[in-house]
Amino acid sequence: MNYNICTHIKDLLPDFIRDKVSSEYSLRVRSHLDTCTDCNDEFLILQKIQVATPIPPVDLAAKIKISVANDRRQTYWSPTWQFSFAAAVIIALGTTFIWQRTQNFPDTNQLIQESVLISWPMDDVVGGIPMFKDLSEDELITLLEELDG
Repeated sequence: MNYNICTHIKDLLPDFIRDKVSSEYSLRVRSHLDTCTDCNDEFLILQKIQVATPIPPVDLAAKIKISVANDRRQTYWSPTWQFSFAAAVIIALGTTFIWQRTQNFPDTNQLIQESVLISWPMDDVVGGIPMFKDLSEDELITLLEELDG
């Protein structure tokens, strides 16, 4: 088996099966298939594939074009649907607008003040550390000694 010749023949096999090669190439392919079992096996496989491939009807393309043209003519957004959709949008927006206008929203200044009070419940704690402003210096030294252990 000569790799270069086999590669060339295998490239020609699809056209050879469909009779789309010249008579000169057809003779070369036929003589090579008689001597090379690998290429002949591939030829037999391609022949089976060609036989098994269904042939589409001649007027299939025309039928598809007509079907697509008919589908384009049918609109799914008829005037009735457009009106219904527009009415639904207007009702939804109107209801939302009216609902928002009737809501009583709390005063934001009061919310801010309440959240600050919740965050800082004690005046003698800063950043989670207690402030010892009322302790004398001797009491602070005693406290540090107790903390050191």
